[in-house]
Amino acid sequence: MFSNFKISAQQENNVMEMKLDGNFNASSAQQLLYYMRMHCDRGSSIVIDTGGLNKLEVFGLNLFRYQLKWLKIDPANLLFIGAKQSYFMDVPTPEAPMIFNV
Repeated sequence: MFSNFKISAQQENNVMEMKLDGNFNASSAQQLLYYMRMHCDRGSSIVIDTGGLNKLEVFGLNLFRYQLKWLKIDPANLLFIGAKQSYFMDVPTPEAPMIFNV
């Protein structure tokens, strides 16, 4: 288990900006989902910067992708940015398939 995962967040107007740092696993996925559930209003835009992430674990990413659907966040209001953004998107891409080794 990684203990160095950190979420830095700032809300301005109707936009929640979050920066993720450290390693991402299942525990990190649960922390991020919990934070989003508690602090993001429905209809708010959410920007998640993945640039500070190091190691990504497959199970954590798949858990995040699966449980994100239950938050009922409009995909149009959710934007991932940073070097690891493609790993968090719901639809697998050639550089971030559903199952992978990072």
